[in-house]
Amino acid sequence: MDRREQLLDAALDLFVSQGFHKSPTAAISKHAGVSTGVLFHYFETKEALIHALFLRTKLSLMTHATRALFEGKKKGVADTLRRIWEDSVEWALSYPLEFRFIEQYHHTLYMEAVHSDAAIRVREEALRSYFVDGMKAGSIQTMDPDLLIQSGYKLITGFVEYLLERHGHVVDPKTREGAWAMFARAVLVLK
Repeated sequence: MDRREQLLDAALDLFVSQGFHKSPTAAISKHAGVSTGVLFHYFETKEALIHALFLRTKLSLMTHATRALFEGKKKGVADTLRRIWEDSVEWALSYPLEFRFIEQYHHTLYMEAVHSDAAIRVREEALRSYFVDGMKAGSIQTMDPDLLIQSGYKLITGFVEYLLERHGHVVDPKTREGAWAMFARAVLVLK
């Protein structure tokens, strides 16, 4: 692993366990096993490190969550949304530190970096387009697509928080199906 990745991983550990403000660059460097000068070689400021970590993490999530949209397999809207939901939950449970970091980041003043990465924008636009096309076809609830995506995301994160706080990674199938049904009722036009 290169030093930049070591620094990002160390920052992830400390930001999630101690918060942004209680994780000075000296502690991040020490946790990564490098000097503070090395940290500043890769990241001009602590904020630049935070943004880089967010972009890496968000791209990982978006790549995993939206892979059904890029695989070229044509399935029904409900099946595709179920796959997006499952893939999002799977990612969050597989990467709990990254999930917690994204949630922490969303509640800070650092949000301006969200739309600054082209690879993330491609994934977000594909998801938005999928929702808009589903609305036009009458399969997805008709409303502002950004609101619907954000609301759906909150249902996913709420379920993941529930699992991480109460059950670890284990959940009975009935609860999982209930969480999916809640998402489906919010997003899909059910017939």
